[in-house]
Amino acid sequence: MPSRDLETIYQMLVDSQKGYQQAAEIADAPNIAEFFANRAHERANLIEEFATVMPGMSRARDEGTVTGAAHRLFLNLRSLVQDDTKAALAEVERGESAFLEAIENALNDSDLDASERQMVADLHDEVRADQSVFAEMRATL
Repeated sequence: MPSRDLETIYQMLVDSQKGYQQAAEIADAPNIAEFFANRAHERANLIEEFATVMPGMSRARDEGTVTGAAHRLFLNLRSLVQDDTKAALAEVERGESAFLEAIENALNDSDLDASERQMVADLHDEVRADQSVFAEMRATL
């Protein structure tokens, strides 16, 4: 049975994938929309990897979290009154910051075995790297 932290990571990974997908649909800037679409695809692959490596992961959690659903609704509403690319980027940044915090909490979980810890550490590196990309994107808008 996966740890509670891993369940949270899995749910937030689903949120991340759906958030990136929605942001790709909303963003007006083609290069940013493409980046978001690529990240959505990568997150979908990671969801499958997590589910394969940790067969106890609950498939019923594929909807993500309630917070993630609210976050995506807010993104829809925000895009109605704000530049679509800026709104999409701001919400992706906000969601990925919360995701990074959950990942860091999981890395402090002493119940993770070596393979789980490595998966979470790799995810941590990926999300951290994206934060610098977000800063570059923000500078071009």
